[in-house]
Amino acid sequence: MNLQAALDALTHADARQRDLAADQLGDLLRTAALTQADTERAVTHLVTVAVTDADWTVRESALNSIVEAFNGKQLPLRLFQPLQHHLAAMPPALLDHALYILAATHDPAARPAIEAFINHPDSNVRRYAAEALSELPGRHTAT
Repeated sequence: MNLQAALDALTHADARQRDLAADQLGDLLRTAALTQADTERAVTHLVTVAVTDADWTVRESALNSIVEAFNGKQLPLRLFQPLQHHLAAMPPALLDHALYILAATHDPAARPAIEAFINHPDSNVRRYAAEALSELPGRHTAT
């Protein structure tokens, strides 16, 4: 499946088809064969799916695919602003991916969004946040 077909399939009425489309985009992003512009285009669509899709499986697949984009590209934090705005509503299983994504930008401006989870009630989320913070420049130990 090519990039445009996979992007189009992200809006399919059937959740299973959207999930497959997200996975296929992950495959394309993993190869690092896309241009920077096409990578950012795919990631932008995946971020939208990750924060708006009604199906949590599709949302998780979108986040997993975004992680693949960092395989060969540096992506700016601005692409993930919608994700940052939806962090508080995410269940712990999705926060793992989302916090990793913010950290993978290596942008110090992601620090406040990640630090907000350092005292989360779920111990796994606290660990995800601590690991994400360790990936940012100017590391420090959060208390």
